[in-house]
Amino acid sequence: MWGARLVTVCTEIMWYGWDVVTRIVRGMERFLEEQGYSSYEEIVGRALPNVRPAADLDVLSGAPAVD
Repeated sequence: MWGARLVTVCTEIMWYGWDVVTRIVRGMERFLEEQGYSSYEEIVGRALPNVRPAADLDVLSGAPAVD
């Protein structure tokens, strides 16, 4: 949803085998259906309006400070 049209899963395949690709695709298709999307293209870039530069972020109270 940040804009990627391609995501690689090399390490995932090395650890879990080629079947992981089928599980990822099925999971994505299920997500699209549950959220009411009809294609992958509909979600590309959807999260971009929420991305902010670090300088624009406020430090939460209680966050650790680095000296």
